[in-house]
Amino acid sequence: MPLTLAGDAAVLYGGETVHADGAVVSRVRSGGYGYTIERNIALAYLPIALARPGTRAHVESFGRLIPAEVQVAPLYDPTGRRVRA
Repeated sequence: MPLTLAGDAAVLYGGETVHADGAVVSRVRSGGYGYTIERNIALAYLPIALARPGTRAHVESFGRLIPAEVQVAPLYDPTGRRVRA
């Protein structure tokens, strides 16, 4: 499931832990900055109970827990309003 991270750009290499309800529930499989949605994106396999859009979690990046939210895939600009380069 894709998760979008709150705040400024975070460095995600893959392997970072995903936390929910005070426990480690998964690891990031892939991540990076989504320029079209202007947010950090992390992809992780989540337990079924957490794999619902809007579920809150945290992703650890270099010792910081960054708030994250489960999103519906795919993440893109459905109206095509942004300029493409």
